[in-house]
Amino acid sequence: MGGIYDPDGINITQLDAYLNEEKKAGRTPKVSGFNGAREITNSGLLGLATEILIPGATENQITAENANNIKAKLIVEAANGPTTPDADKILAQKGIIVVPDILANAGGVVVSYFEWLQNITTEVWTLVAVEKMLQERMRKATELILNVSREYKVSLREAANICAVTRIADAAILKNNNLMKTLKGKQPYLDAGSLFRAPDTLEELNGILKKNMFSVLIEKTHDAQRKEIENISRLASQKMLTKDEKIPFYILASGPTASYKQTFSWQLAEYFHKLSYMKFNNVMLANFDFLMSTGRDKKFIGEVSKDDIVIGEGDHVLSDNFLSQIPVSNRFNIFVNTAPSMALLNNRVLTSSDIRLIRELLDQEKRFGRSPLSVIRDWPRQRSIQMQQIYPSWINADYTFNSYLPYELPVLKYLLGQKLSFALKESMESHDLVSQRIILRLFDILEGVPSVSLKGLPDDSLLLQVLGGKWMYEEPVKF
Repeated sequence: MGGIYDPDGINITQLDAYLNEEKKAGRTPKVSGFNGAREITNSGLLGLATEILIPGATENQITAENANNIKAKLIVEAANGPTTPDADKILAQKGIIVVPDILANAGGVVVSYFEWLQNITTEVWTLVAVEKMLQERMRKATELILNVSREYKVSLREAANICAVTRIADAAILKNNNLMKTLKGKQPYLDAGSLFRAPDTLEELNGILKKNMFSVLIEKTHDAQRKEIENISRLASQKMLTKDEKIPFYILASGPTASYKQTFSWQLAEYFHKLSYMKFNNVMLANFDFLMSTGRDKKFIGEVSKDDIVIGEGDHVLSDNFLSQIPVSNRFNIFVNTAPSMALLNNRVLTSSDIRLIRELLDQEKRFGRSPLSVIRDWPRQRSIQMQQIYPSWINADYTFNSYLPYELPVLKYLLGQKLSFALKESMESHDLVSQRIILRLFDILEGVPSVSLKGLPDDSLLLQVLGGKWMYEEPVKF
């Protein structure tokens, strides 16, 4: 209880010891009794000349009466509704940026969603995976709100509310035939600059298809991904400036099975190959899973020129054991994950495991000629290995890349054809109940999903990995 302040900082260890002593003595602990800092009131706290002010307790603390006294340059609302509407106007006039509660403290709700997903999939995720997935979702949400704020010249709170209203409006229109008729089949936010977003529901996806806007969805998706790959390249290039000049620079991409890390790595290598202003000789692309399986990874690392860039991908390239071969200054680590956001029919949700299994069925058939049923039978074991060995290495990533494509489910369904039906028949004939359950879940996932051909798919679509081609490399490739 109470508040304390020290311009030189508060010694948290001493404060904790003091509070524990108060508890042991049977007294109600009050920080105001701590002699390592001076007591401060709420009004005094709000008026401090700080860079950042974080109201993190109760609502309606920043009001029209005290907003003019605030000197902070940035306010981050960790509590729900700590700023009144009248105070918001005053803060805006003073040029104080407010990160609204709808964004700043949404992490708890997101992790609750993760907990729900674990319950329905009977999985237990690592703490590293949960934290990294939360970080990625919050980063994407922040980027969206910042873009909307800039484009429409509104505050971050207004931008966050605009983003929320677009989702509600689109969902309401798609579920209401009268609204659809009134608007003559148009949705207000399907192509509205920064407000264009990946569909959150199967109804939205079907609505995009009905309006012949699937190509727009593909185009917008790839524009965003190309910009993100450019950003990754920029971040890696910045780190290259600090590298040890005696050895090459490595950009390492790991991730679970069927995360499209091979096509992502190929695209990254092609992008670096075009950067003529960078001071390096060659761009080398290496599949370290294959090199490690043949015992040639150390030999390859030892033979690469010090003036080369190596784009290395593989399941274990972010493991502590592998990273010990390369100095921190000479590597940039990327974890390629698949984080879909799609509500399907009958309150089902598309999970990373679902879509990666569908990808894996196609990829393994093309790459190794494996039947869908053999891949399905092996999937629970593979999934368990991934959770135990791959996801923990995520902690070593400098960047997380989400490889989910909001248009890929209809295309994957088109590519699957009758393969799932044949796999189900085989599993029933062999009385394989585990595989039957997995296959029936995939049928449930694909229920109501339209089937869309590959026509109009960009040449650099990550989805092309399941079709093979140049993405099926094992030996190192020089660009």
